Amino acid sequence: MLNLPTLTVHRSKRAQQGYPWIYSNELSLTTLDKELPIGGLVRFATVDGVFLGIGTFNRHALISGRVLSHHEYEYPNKEWFYKKFLKAKNARERIYKDPFYRWVHAESDGLAGLIIDRYGVTAVIQVNTAGMELLQDVWIAALKESEPLIESWVIRKDSNSRQLEHIDNKPVEIVGTLVEHQVIGQEGPVYFIADVLDGQKTGWFYDQRENRALIARWINPGDTVLDLFTHTGSFALYAAHKGAVVDAVDRSALALELGSKAALLNQVSNRITWHQAQVFHYLEQESRFFDMVIVDPPAFVKSKATLNQGIQGYIKTLTLALKVVKPGGLLCFTSCSHLITPSDILDICIKAGLKTKRQLTVLAHLGAGFDHPVRAELQELTYLKGVLVAVD
Repeated sequence: MLNLPTLTVHRSKRAQQGYPWIYSNELSLTTLDKELPIGGLVRFATVDGVFLGIGTFNRHALISGRVLSHHEYEYPNKEWFYKKFLKAKNARERIYKDPFYRWVHAESDGLAGLIIDRYGVTAVIQVNTAGMELLQDVWIAALKESEPLIESWVIRKDSNSRQLEHIDNKPVEIVGTLVEHQVIGQEGPVYFIADVLDGQKTGWFYDQRENRALIARWINPGDTVLDLFTHTGSFALYAAHKGAVVDAVDRSALALELGSKAALLNQVSNRITWHQAQVFHYLEQESRFFDMVIVDPPAFVKSKATLNQGIQGYIKTLTLALKVVKPGGLLCFTSCSHLITPSDILDICIKAGLKTKRQLTVLAHLGAGFDHPVRAELQELTYLKGVLVAVD
């Protein structure tokens, strides 16, 4: 049995029910506890000494404890990580036959603080907690064994989540040999390009995969589509593959360059026009009407303090977007703001509809793909929400 320091959880009802997060105000810390290494392994127990779990401890973070194992004789060593990685990989490969998917989705795969996206023989890892950073040598060794076909492990420590952990961002680390940092991936019939070093997050947003496929089912050859906040051509490539004529808008020159390269790969360059512009400014000047408008903005809501401001931003965006949808056309709207609820999504649509005197009918509710599972007791991690609506 591993000899670990024990921290006392004085508010333990949720922890006893398997909740993996322990907040700072739920811990009774001694002077010695406060001197423990940031991100180190500890045992958690109730005031009465009942074992709750083994996990990592960061006294500087609001979520001070992250339970990794609920078994007293099981702890995160190389074998433990290997089993977790293999289980997560097998789950994805039941759904996706090509090696392009989110391999590890943090808590939902029992690996709080780790995100791993796979791009064929390249894997990009986000290290978001002090605990996982401290355990890096252990889990990287387990990763290599769990998938020997990976040639490049790109370890990124630049996410906003690290600020919540009070840990500094660090330069990219590469384990193995990275021949090309702009890697080609595939989703169904569509090829994409992800910049694994300089792109947002890990370079591509796998979470929208099922939504892209669903939207494509509603597109007919010759349809006109406006893809706003297109990033590297996320929805635009799918629409063009179905034969639509697409205008794709984003402010990032790098993202549009990657999208343009991907369009060449997919042989749809003649059907996509790329616009480097602020979406608000673009919409204010756009006078054409489209069969479908896709609105996939970044998170406008970063915290509770910005919730109302963010909602107003979404309403403004949708109001402008609805003005360029043809009568009988379609609007797809998604939000990746954690604090936005499905009810908020509908309320935003209703208010934008009232402002533009357009009637909206919900055709589908949208969420993250199958490789982004959410633990039943952690529904607050359901971040991606959206709708597809018909516009009259």
